Amino acid sequence: MTMRFKYKDNGFSRVLVLLPGWGFDYRIFENVGLEYNFVYYKTIDIQKDVREFSSFIRSSAKGQKITFLAWSMGAFILNEMLRREKFNVDKIFLVSAPMRFETVRIDHITDGLQTDFQNEMLKFYRKVFMGDRRLYASFTAQLQDKYLKFSKTRLLREMKFLRQTQLTPENFNSYALHFVYAQKDILVPEADALHAYSKIKGTEHSLSRVRSTHTPFLYREIIDELNKR
Repeated sequence: MTMRFKYKDNGFSRVLVLLPGWGFDYRIFENVGLEYNFVYYKTIDIQKDVREFSSFIRSSAKGQKITFLAWSMGAFILNEMLRREKFNVDKIFLVSAPMRFETVRIDHITDGLQTDFQNEMLKFYRKVFMGDRRLYASFTAQLQDKYLKFSKTRLLREMKFLRQTQLTPENFNSYALHFVYAQKDILVPEADALHAYSKIKGTEHSLSRVRSTHTPFLYREIIDELNKR
């Protein structure tokens, strides 16, 4: 467990669980100014590891309330966790999350991974950052080569998970929610994000919109929202 699940003490008094999107990992959240200690996974099989990861989260929090940052695929991982487990939650941030991803798009990426893995991943990363050359340049310089070493088996397993799942509003009923979406996002269009916002209510229900790409948590206004006490 200690190899796959990690707690990183950044010198703060709050805990943030990092749930990244497909094709990414916890490193996309590092060094952006989030004022929390981090809990994250290095690898996870969501069908097998929910109970173990949930237990690790609770033990790492040591009785504190937990904040979740669930981005894209991370929202669906959190959906599965909340279906099976209970948490002492401060707030949940659902970022760039539709009710479900289109099967046609998932199948297209899956076929591309089987045919030409590296080319398909490069196309996907360009779409993630399309519209922001600065962020894309930073990503390609710092993380892209590392992410191209991801296991194809892992990425195909996660695609299969996304194909079979959708967000369930009832799983979020007991928690305070803050939705974040981006107008320029071509992977989760504005209409899809707003549809999810209209369906999933929680005990509190708020919304932030930015003009960014699929990664709005990399922008100052969203980082400030996350850091509010």
